[in-house]
Amino acid sequence: MHRSEEDERLRQLVDEIGSKHWSRIASAMNGRNGKQCRERWINHLKPDISKEPWSKEEDDVLIRAYTEIGSKWSEMEKLLKGRTENAIKNHWHSTLRKLQALGPLDSP
Repeated sequence: MHRSEEDERLRQLVDEIGSKHWSRIASAMNGRNGKQCRERWINHLKPDISKEPWSKEEDDVLIRAYTEIGSKWSEMEKLLKGRTENAIKNHWHSTLRKLQALGPLDSP
């Protein structure tokens, strides 16, 4: 099964079963376990995930949140609607590398 077919099957199963029963969903997905199904859904397939480029406003929220709470990505997810915990962490680290290239950066 190709990735797109597998993704469509996962979407159908989440629609039928819900997004809480990952072992049950995995039993209908050939060669996938519950954790793999859950991760694919949460990080890539959920309909409310934003795939748009990060805005200046989102960057500002991320920087402010990191300064206040550190690397609590799941807490930041509540502040950045449509962005997954994984996307936030990845964006922070790519942004941090860019900032470090410009000069020393104070850590919170």
